[in-house]
Amino acid sequence: MAKVYKKTDYLASELTEAQRMSIIKRIMQGHMSEEEAYNEVLRETQKTPGNRDKLNVESEKNWQSYLKSQKLDEKVAYSAYVQKINHHGKKQERLFVLTEGAMYNLGDNFHVKRRVKMEDIERVTDSTSSEGFIIHVPKEYDYHFESKKKKELLGKLKDLTKAEFVEVETKGEEFQKMVTTKAQRRGRGRQRSNNSFLLAVDSPSPRSASAPPPNGGARRPSVMATLMSPSTYTLDNCKSPSDWKAALERNYKWSMHVAQRDGEEEVLIFAGKITKINSRGRRQKRLVAVTNRAMYNLTDRVEVNRRVDLTKIESVTTSQKSQEFVVHVPSEYDYWFESELRQMVISALRENGIHIREHSVPEPKLKEYVQVKSKGDGEEKRRVDLPELPALKYVCSFSDLKDKRAHIRAELVTTEQSYCKSLVRFLAEYAYPLDVERNKNSLMQNRNKWVDIFDNFENIVRFHCDFFCPDLQKCLRNEGRTEPIVSAYTWATGKKEKSKARSAPASRVFRGVSHRTSISATEGVVDKVADESKGTILVGKKKETTDIGMAFNKRVTLLKTVYEPYLAGWTKLQEAVKKLNQKSKYNKYLLSKQGETGLSISSFLIMPIQRVPRYVLLIRELVKHTDEEHPEYSSLQRALKSIQKIAKVCDSHIK
Repeated sequence: MAKVYKKTDYLASELTEAQRMSIIKRIMQGHMSEEEAYNEVLRETQKTPGNRDKLNVESEKNWQSYLKSQKLDEKVAYSAYVQKINHHGKKQERLFVLTEGAMYNLGDNFHVKRRVKMEDIERVTDSTSSEGFIIHVPKEYDYHFESKKKKELLGKLKDLTKAEFVEVETKGEEFQKMVTTKAQRRGRGRQRSNNSFLLAVDSPSPRSASAPPPNGGARRPSVMATLMSPSTYTLDNCKSPSDWKAALERNYKWSMHVAQRDGEEEVLIFAGKITKINSRGRRQKRLVAVTNRAMYNLTDRVEVNRRVDLTKIESVTTSQKSQEFVVHVPSEYDYWFESELRQMVISALRENGIHIREHSVPEPKLKEYVQVKSKGDGEEKRRVDLPELPALKYVCSFSDLKDKRAHIRAELVTTEQSYCKSLVRFLAEYAYPLDVERNKNSLMQNRNKWVDIFDNFENIVRFHCDFFCPDLQKCLRNEGRTEPIVSAYTWATGKKEKSKARSAPASRVFRGVSHRTSISATEGVVDKVADESKGTILVGKKKETTDIGMAFNKRVTLLKTVYEPYLAGWTKLQEAVKKLNQKSKYNKYLLSKQGETGLSISSFLIMPIQRVPRYVLLIRELVKHTDEEHPEYSSLQRALKSIQKIAKVCDSHIK
């Protein structure tokens, strides 16, 4: 009996829609029999085994029109129908398209509904127990899909993106909980825009502040009002690992810590709250972060409790009957955790710690596998790890400057050095003597009180001394003289240290983690070769820029994140200082320090707010005296726009 060839035979093949329709059309016109058409299907399939654009998206006019309107030159690398699952758990069929540059969600008639750049995809979570997978996009929201061809789809996506791919055993509602929905992202976006200086500055509302809100709704809070919100800069709203990771990357303390690890580029891979179990079996929620170099135990204030280098982690023991796991660190002690995110944590550890072994045991409780911390650890280590007084490694001086532009560039550096000196003097004369961990006889025996008043200021000082000022100094080092700083305390105060004088530290500490400083004391006298046409200096084997604008652009994001909490807490800080002055013991102390330094505590505390508008004036003058054809002109223009946004908020505090 002859084989009956049906239309479904053609539709089930590996051919594109256009190829199938061509064959069916020939059958309808009587140009070939069904058997001939079937054989044609087989031949066409053999001709296009590598074709992944199975839906022939590239031939569609709406797709071509979209690429043309967006001026995109992209070829379809993969196309298929998938099931998209919304936040209600409802499944909807969607057209899924991949190119080398982006992922697309297409609607009816091949209209582009959503385009996500490959670089914006942070992580892909694959459920090994179902056909589901999640594409995490922190800048927008997550995409939850199901596909019978998941293996093929994810294989192609893995070739096109640098995102992390993680496998988990969860499915159903538990898997759905790992998705950050559009509504959740919008809710957090509104809160961040109402509580975050960074977003409020970078993304102003297109509506005028004086314009009435639509539909009689509540007026959007002003930038000043949002800065004063008491809930600013908390991480309480994070629900998924992608949220934690995005929030931590924006956090100023984390940014400062990562930036200070000289010579070690630390990239955050995982962040999230998981349950830590102590030696007594007590469970506590902890913020854990994993980078390409270490695992971190962080406080809720994003201070580093412990950093464990991946090279020190020997193995991980997991339970087959529970979500418990133990991270073994033979040279120190072990970490005992329990979390549904266990596999994500282990995958993050093993991604760069390829030596880390994973053992699975049948016991549901892993206490017997844990090497506990020995007694005596803790307070002594904490005191040793206190940050030293920050300082520059050297100061620059200039003479015989050739023109107005050179004078402005020199003024930027010299005023920045003076600014750093004043900030360090405040720490040395006012703040550190009140810190009970540095001075046992301090008037302020409550460490948390000291942190609330001086912590944000100290981070600003370290940012300028460790990063920003050195970057500016490098731009002009070939145009003047450098003089090394021997003692931070003497440089800042003009006095000799009461204890044994120490030279500028070979290593500094931030939040309990030491690192090598990036500028050596002899760096200022190394032979230099200037190349003004390229905007660089060759110092030994290192190539450094002479572009002031580039130096600003390099650090402007970190500058925002460091100044952000200081500006947000300015009113609260003023109230705290007022309360100090109302207490006789503090009032006496502050008056004595004012007599020694010639400046009140308020005069020092307002310096960071006054400094940023000064940058605007100097850069504007520098742009004015820089020819448009100069290689530094464009970078100076970008720097001016960036710093003006921050200066607007600072100006509002001064007024």
